[in-house]
Amino acid sequence: MTALYTNLCLYISGAYDKMNARLDAKRESGMETIEILIWAIAILAIIALVYSALNTFVGGLLPKLTLPF
Repeated sequence: MTALYTNLCLYISGAYDKMNARLDAKRESGMETIEILIWAIAILAIIALVYSALNTFVGGLLPKLTLPF
């Protein structure tokens, strides 16, 4: 009952909105870091895929390469 009364008093005084805004800012403060990490992992995966494809392609062409001596 005390928590309900406290929340009601905070809501009436306008501090409730300020408190929620502050808590939301704290919750979302790490989202940019997580987003950057996800993008970095995705880019590394694309680079690994392209490297693998090129390596396989060039590896397939090497046996066909003949040098005239």
